[in-house]
Amino acid sequence: MAVTYTHFFFIMIRVQVYLVSQVHTCKPQNGTNLIVNIYKNADLFWALRGGGGGTYAVVLSATHITHDLVPLTAISGFANFTSPDIAKSVITEFIRIHPSLADSGWGGSSFFSQGLLSYLFAAPNVTVTEANTILEPFLAFTRNTTGQEVRNDVVPYNSYYAWFSASFSKDGDTGHNTELGSRLLPRDLSEQDPGKVADILLALPAGSGINLVAGGAVSKVDPETTGLHPAWRKALGLAYFTESWADGDPASVIQDVRKKIERGVDILEGLGSATYFNEASPFEKDPQKTFFGSHYQRLKTIKNKYDPTGLFIVAGGVGSDDWDSSLNHRK
Repeated sequence: MAVTYTHFFFIMIRVQVYLVSQVHTCKPQNGTNLIVNIYKNADLFWALRGGGGGTYAVVLSATHITHDLVPLTAISGFANFTSPDIAKSVITEFIRIHPSLADSGWGGSSFFSQGLLSYLFAAPNVTVTEANTILEPFLAFTRNTTGQEVRNDVVPYNSYYAWFSASFSKDGDTGHNTELGSRLLPRDLSEQDPGKVADILLALPAGSGINLVAGGAVSKVDPETTGLHPAWRKALGLAYFTESWADGDPASVIQDVRKKIERGVDILEGLGSATYFNEASPFEKDPQKTFFGSHYQRLKTIKNKYDPTGLFIVAGGVGSDDWDSSLNHRK
């Protein structure tokens, strides 16, 4: 669960990046300082918000839109499964409730396999009673299906920081030999065929998870407003899985892990072809389509305008298709 919770923390912070109202950048072509917002250098502002980091310019500072602190209620839970059929039934129902969770302002993360389900969700300005109400139908279904009690803890906090301080270790291990594969989870598929989503995710041998970080207000933004992959606006979140290796393992073991990642990504293709650039396999077969979708050509035009010499290059990023796989030589 440490990996799952860590993903949740990163994503809660990451969502706030799109609330930037202005940035101050240094243009790589000649070192010129630029003010970048919806009025000045608007094309670069569009690209910087979702079009991939380390690609266009050096961001010297950023002005963020902030909000007053509000109370938060968190839910964490755990259930065991004794058969694949029970796992399929419960995870299908779990997928089915994700749209309503997103619409009600909940975000969070989960992990599940043929043997278990664990989850951690949080929402601002929600009471304990409201939190219990939204999950009770799912909990009742799970109790009836598994024949077991489901652990479900609901705890209120005064702020996001109070929740974070209470939930995460201050001295835990950092840095793991882990790679992951992922795909955005489409809302329409989750609503129309949650059983198919469950089949896809349960087919991943090491288990999988969902970061519920889209839907809700994210889905109400015009997809052409920022350089972010348009598929985000029709997604509920990010479905992912991880594979790891131990310190000192030979290169052959790491290559085997990467083959597992490749096979897992092929399974996730059943959800669609889009994913989040920062939480994905670094060996995607078609990174331009997968990470940027229909925005890619516009993003590349902007990159060529502000970085015509290709000073900034990122594996799988905008403009990387002009370079060989080592990123040392132009094609």
